[in-house]
Amino acid sequence: MRTAPDPRRELRERQFARLSVQARARIRIGKRAYAGYIENISEGGARIVTLTPIRESGPVTVTVPDLEPLRGELRWSDGCIGGVQFRLKLDSLVLHRWLSLRIRKAA
Repeated sequence: MRTAPDPRRELRERQFARLSVQARARIRIGKRAYAGYIENISEGGARIVTLTPIRESGPVTVTVPDLEPLRGELRWSDGCIGGVQFRLKLDSLVLHRWLSLRIRKAA
């Protein structure tokens, strides 16, 4: 698995702006399950943080409260941090409703 990308290059290549959030998540990568959270999210992907190091690449399913499971591919990882590209674009209205719900629950 390759290391984390250069943030400047990542911003130039990213199609959707990432929004900061911290939401608990169950993360399945290949055949392994991880506990962790989403650190940021967009319509096209998310940065995940796991409690134990990511040991394999492959298809990813991220399950968070109040949102359908997010399926995609692990694009990169570095220890306990990884980048997921969603297979299907997450609807922006669904994403913004979910984010506003997270903010209300945190308040």
